[in-house]
Amino acid sequence: LRGSSQKVFDCHLMIEPADPFLEAFAAAGCDYITVHQEAGPHLDRSLQAIRGLGKKAGVSLNPSTPETTLEYVLDRLDLIL
Repeated sequence: LRGSSQKVFDCHLMIEPADPFLEAFAAAGCDYITVHQEAGPHLDRSLQAIRGLGKKAGVSLNPSTPETTLEYVLDRLDLIL
């Protein structure tokens, strides 16, 4: 789809672990890559990897996850869902 549209593509990865797939989604043309806070052991590293691919980083929270779990990475986020 990337070649057919200049719209923003936000990929919400509902997979665990997400890190092994970040590069493939970036190569597919995603502008934002959103991972779940619970999807891996090192959220900070995941966000750094997304940014390292030149993409905007997002985090999705499950309803039962307190928003305070994101306090230590707020400066690395472009999107919170």
